[in-house]
Amino acid sequence: MVWAGEDLRSGGHVAVKEISDPTMAPRALSEVRAGARLRHPSIVPILDWGHEGDGLVIVSDLVEGPSLSARLANGRPVGDAEAIEIARAVLGGLAHAHERGVVHRDVKPGNILLAPAEGARLTDFGIARLSGEATMTMTGAVIGTMAYMAPEQALGHRVGAPADVYAASLVLYEMLTGRNPIAGGGPAATARRAASGDVPSLAAMRPDLPRPITDAVMRGLARDPGRRPSAVDLRD
Repeated sequence: MVWAGEDLRSGGHVAVKEISDPTMAPRALSEVRAGARLRHPSIVPILDWGHEGDGLVIVSDLVEGPSLSARLANGRPVGDAEAIEIARAVLGGLAHAHERGVVHRDVKPGNILLAPAEGARLTDFGIARLSGEATMTMTGAVIGTMAYMAPEQALGHRVGAPADVYAASLVLYEMLTGRNPIAGGGPAATARRAASGDVPSLAAMRPDLPRPITDAVMRGLARDPGRRPSAVDLRD
């Protein structure tokens, strides 16, 4: 559960994530270790943490704004220029994380908060994995939200920074077209589409967009992770 709280030292407003399930502690501690290394305008920072009984609490900035998923669910379309700026912010935050060995692994509209003043900010590194840290899931286990997974992640393979680039590109694709090409038909169909990595051409869906934009998004959605640009290159 996430609560709105007050920092008694500074008087500022904060978000307090309460993780009461003791079996989640190892993953939550990974979030703390990962988040503590990140300081970027497009990433919601972790400010503090501590134990509460058998559980854990994690304190971060409180973002006074909806998530991108809430914005899309409310039927408020995202204009093309705004979509590009949201994607640039997310990719900038991911580039910062990747440079520090942190992979988010769950980039999706629900983890992108739209702050009125600061713009888009990426949150919830709850399943992030520090580079070189032993995986806390069984080999082949699938983590994250299937509709935004890179093919290698949907297949249960070990993932790295290219999986974040794929997910961010898919979020931008959805903002520009109004639909996620992977989701639909139930969990099984979504899983098959995610594993196949077969995404319709953005240029065919939106022939009015500048070709450099559609080409860049489709490079980010390359099935082969080795062919995807880095987060900083795609942002630029």
